[in-house]
Amino acid sequence: MNAELFIDADRISYKTEYLFTVIDLRDVDSVSLKKSILGEKLVLIGSFSIDLKNFGKQKRKVLEIHKSKNFDIYHVYNFLKENIRSIMQTDE
Repeated sequence: MNAELFIDADRISYKTEYLFTVIDLRDVDSVSLKKSILGEKLVLIGSFSIDLKNFGKQKRKVLEIHKSKNFDIYHVYNFLKENIRSIMQTDE
């Protein structure tokens, strides 16, 4: 899958041919790394707004980010795990 993912200090942006989203890390409740028939993917649970081509903006509770040659899925997973934890500790 051809996808782009950019990491900022408190958010990530993810873009494919069919969707675009900017995710504030405070909106992510959990992240996991899973294997599927299509390869490895990140599964984010939270509250997201995504822009789907031909369907417009939609709310989602689950977002799957599939492995791509354009970014290291393990780096993204480690970044999210560490930063979600630190944001949760700051909010408490």
